[in-house]
Amino acid sequence: MHCRVGPPWVLAGDEAGCAAIARELNCIHEPQLDYTPFGRPRVPSVIEAGERRARHDLICNINADIILTDDFISPVRRLLSLQVPWDMVGQRWNVEIEGQGTFLPPTAPSA
Repeated sequence: MHCRVGPPWVLAGDEAGCAAIARELNCIHEPQLDYTPFGRPRVPSVIEAGERRARHDLICNINADIILTDDFISPVRRLLSLQVPWDMVGQRWNVEIEGQGTFLPPTAPSA
């Protein structure tokens, strides 16, 4: 499996296994983050790590435990069309997943 949509993907953090999964998924690994005394990455540090490695003007920070659905890109495109600075914030839904999921590659948007 490789990250194919919207590269480069940056996997930030120095937790055990992070570098290995970044290699497996063909992502850029950025291990240098600042952490709180509780061991959690500081948000500004995560954002700066993405900005250091970014090759595009659009940067999207998403936690690794978040699953994006097909309706994610539509509001992003609408905001990009405004050609003004913006931030987009979402809300997560907790979902119980039993067993292993099947994730298909994204499809081209319909015209």
